Amino acid sequence: MIGRSMAAQECEMSKLELRIPPVAVALIIALVVWLISRTLPTFRLFVPNWYSFAAGLAAAGLAVGGLGVISFRQAKTTGYDEAFVPPAEWLRSIVGE
Repeated sequence: MIGRSMAAQECEMSKLELRIPPVAVALIIALVVWLISRTLPTFRLFVPNWYSFAAGLAAAGLAVGGLGVISFRQAKTTGYDEAFVPPAEWLRSIVGE
Protein backbone atom coordinates (compact mmCIF):
# COMPACT_ATOMS: atom_id res chain seq x y z
CA MET A 1 0.00 0.00 0.00
CA ILE A 2 2.90 2.26 -0.66
CA GLY A 3 1.95 5.55 -2.27
CA ARG A 4 -1.60 5.61 -0.95
CA SER A 5 -2.74 8.13 1.58
CA MET A 6 -3.49 7.06 5.12
CA ALA A 7 -7.09 8.27 4.73
CA ALA A 8 -7.58 5.99 1.70
CA GLN A 9 -6.19 3.03 3.64
CA GLU A 10 -8.43 3.76 6.63
CA CYS A 11 -11.46 4.03 4.36
CA GLU A 12 -10.74 0.60 2.91
CA MET A 13 -10.34 -0.89 6.38
CA SER A 14 -13.59 0.63 7.64
CA LYS A 15 -15.41 -1.14 4.79
CA LEU A 16 -13.93 -4.46 5.87
CA GLU A 17 -14.20 -4.19 9.64
CA LEU A 18 -16.86 -6.42 11.12
CA ARG A 19 -18.89 -6.95 7.97
CA ILE A 20 -19.65 -10.36 9.42
CA PRO A 21 -19.58 -10.49 13.22
CA PRO A 22 -16.86 -12.77 14.63
CA VAL A 23 -19.44 -14.90 16.46
CA ALA A 24 -21.25 -15.52 13.16
CA VAL A 25 -17.96 -16.49 11.50
CA ALA A 26 -17.26 -18.97 14.31
CA LEU A 27 -20.74 -20.48 13.99
CA ILE A 28 -20.43 -20.78 10.22
CA ILE A 29 -17.06 -22.51 10.54
CA ALA A 30 -18.45 -24.87 13.20
CA LEU A 31 -21.36 -25.72 10.90
CA VAL A 32 -19.01 -26.42 7.97
CA VAL A 33 -16.81 -28.65 10.15
CA TRP A 34 -19.87 -30.55 11.38
CA LEU A 35 -21.18 -30.99 7.81
CA ILE A 36 -17.79 -32.30 6.67
CA SER A 37 -17.72 -34.77 9.58
CA ARG A 38 -21.16 -36.03 8.51
CA THR A 39 -20.11 -36.28 4.86
CA LEU A 40 -16.85 -38.13 5.50
CA PRO A 41 -17.50 -40.27 8.62
CA THR A 42 -15.10 -43.04 7.60
CA PHE A 43 -12.21 -40.77 6.66
CA ARG A 44 -9.26 -41.53 8.91
CA LEU A 45 -5.98 -39.69 8.93
CA PHE A 46 -3.11 -41.80 10.19
CA VAL A 47 -0.48 -39.82 12.07
CA PRO A 48 2.30 -42.12 13.37
CA ASN A 49 3.05 -40.25 16.59
CA TRP A 50 -0.17 -38.32 17.08
CA TYR A 51 0.51 -37.31 20.69
CA SER A 52 3.59 -35.41 19.53
CA PHE A 53 1.63 -33.93 16.63
CA ALA A 54 -1.14 -32.76 18.99
CA ALA A 55 1.42 -31.33 21.43
CA GLY A 56 3.08 -29.46 18.56
CA LEU A 57 -0.23 -27.97 17.45
CA ALA A 58 -1.03 -26.95 21.03
CA ALA A 59 2.41 -25.36 21.41
CA ALA A 60 1.93 -23.46 18.14
CA GLY A 61 -1.45 -22.19 19.35
CA LEU A 62 0.00 -21.07 22.67
CA ALA A 63 2.88 -19.35 20.85
CA VAL A 64 0.50 -17.41 18.59
CA GLY A 65 -1.61 -16.38 21.58
CA GLY A 66 1.47 -15.38 23.56
CA LEU A 67 2.83 -13.32 20.67
CA GLY A 68 -0.53 -11.56 20.47
CA VAL A 69 -0.35 -10.67 24.17
CA ILE A 70 3.23 -9.43 23.76
CA SER A 71 2.29 -7.24 20.79
CA PHE A 72 -0.65 -5.74 22.68
CA ARG A 73 1.58 -4.97 25.65
CA GLN A 74 4.24 -3.40 23.42
CA ALA A 75 1.55 -1.21 21.86
CA LYS A 76 0.31 -0.37 25.38
CA THR A 77 -3.27 -1.17 24.47
CA THR A 78 -5.96 -3.67 25.41
CA GLY A 79 -8.45 -5.78 23.52
CA TYR A 80 -11.37 -3.80 24.94
CA ASP A 81 -13.11 -1.16 22.92
CA GLU A 82 -14.82 2.01 24.14
CA ALA A 83 -18.23 0.34 24.17
CA PHE A 84 -17.15 -2.18 26.79
CA VAL A 85 -19.23 -1.99 29.95
CA PRO A 86 -17.83 -3.80 33.00
CA PRO A 87 -20.22 -6.48 34.30
CA ALA A 88 -20.79 -4.71 37.63
CA GLU A 89 -21.94 -1.50 35.93
CA TRP A 90 -24.12 -3.46 33.51
CA LEU A 91 -25.77 -5.30 36.39
CA ARG A 92 -26.33 -2.05 38.31
CA SER A 93 -28.03 -0.52 35.25
CA ILE A 94 -30.44 -3.47 35.10
CA VAL A 95 -31.16 -3.73 38.82
CA GLY A 96 -31.41 0.04 39.23
CA GLU A 97 -29.14 0.57 42.20
